[in-house]
Amino acid sequence: ADLEKDYLDELKRTERNNTNESTVLIRGYNKELLNNIDKFGVFQGSCTDGTWVYAVLENQKVPTEKSGVFKSKGIICKIDPRTWEVTAQSEELPLDHGNDITYNGRTGLLMVVNCYDNPYTITRVDPDTLTVVDTITIEHKIYGLAYHEEKDMYVAGIRETYDFVFMDAEFNTIKLVTGVDTGFIKQNIDCDDDYIYFVQYEQNSIICYNWDGEYAGAYYVKGCYAEAESMFHIGNQFYLGYNTGGGKGGLIYALAFDKAALK
Repeated sequence: ADLEKDYLDELKRTERNNTNESTVLIRGYNKELLNNIDKFGVFQGSCTDGTWVYAVLENQKVPTEKSGVFKSKGIICKIDPRTWEVTAQSEELPLDHGNDITYNGRTGLLMVVNCYDNPYTITRVDPDTLTVVDTITIEHKIYGLAYHEEKDMYVAGIRETYDFVFMDAEFNTIKLVTGVDTGFIKQNIDCDDDYIYFVQYEQNSIICYNWDGEYAGAYYVKGCYAEAESMFHIGNQFYLGYNTGGGKGGLIYALAFDKAALK
C-alpha cells in the first residue's frame, strides 16, 4: 500500500524532480514498418534476440462458427534493426492476442504469451522458421513475460492484477510480488541485469522494479501518444513499440532512457 501511495503521489507532481521519476523522450526511428500486413493490423508484443527484432501483429476479426463472434490469430514479423525493414513473416499462427513475446537464449526459442483467450498458455516459436514448436501450460494467468538468460528465470505479469511472479526455467514459482496499482492498462515486460520494466498505457509509462521485487521508479514517455505496447533493448539502447490504432499497424521508437533516475 505504501508503494502505491508513493507512486500515485509522484504521478500528481507537475514538475519532475531528480527522484525516482523521470520523463523518457522519444528519439530516432519514426518508422511505419508494420502497416496492416494481410489484415494483421494490431501491433502487440515485441522482443529481440540481440540480432533480430520480432513483433507480433494480431488479426482480431478471425471468424468463428458463431455469427458475429470473432477470435484472434497472429503473425510474427522478423525485422532487421539496422534498416527496420521486415525481412520475414510467419504464416497465420494460433497466438490468440499475442500480448507479449520474449526470447529464451538457452533454448533458442521465442515465447509468446497468448493472453486472450488462453491466459495459461505460452506458445514456443522457432525464430528461424517462424513456426510453432509447441505450447506450454503454466499455473498462472499471465499477460506479459520476460526472460533473463544469465539468471535462467522468467518474470510474468499476473492478469487482472498488478502483481508479478518470478519463475524458474521450468515455470515453477519462485516468488510472488505485490505490484503497484497504477490504474493504467498493463502491456508487456522487459528486463535487463538491473531492473524489470512494465510497459503501461493510458499514460504511456514504464514502471520499474529491481530483482528483489522492490518498486524502483516510474518513467513517463513523451513524444508519441499512440498506445505503447511493448519494450525491448539491444545493448543499452531501449525501444518502445506502439499500436497506432484502427488496425493500421505499429511504430517502433528508440528511447532516450537513463536508468540513473531509478532507485
